[in-house]
Amino acid sequence: MRKFGIKVFMAVFAVLLIISVIWFFGGSLEQFSTAEQEGKIRIAAVIMMLICIVTESVLFILLKRSKSES
Repeated sequence: MRKFGIKVFMAVFAVLLIISVIWFFGGSLEQFSTAEQEGKIRIAAVIMMLICIVTESVLFILLKRSKSES
């Protein structure tokens, strides 16, 4: 059951990572956004990507440890 939970969380964070990459390249969803708004969106997207990558790495390590214990 623990492995399944880790895999579910990995899938959720993978989707969030994909969304943040799309957000980074797509920019603000406003029709006429300013350069300042675009910069803020890019910073937020990079922070979100970093959080997702670190979380995915930790979950991957937990999954590997869980498999080695079984």
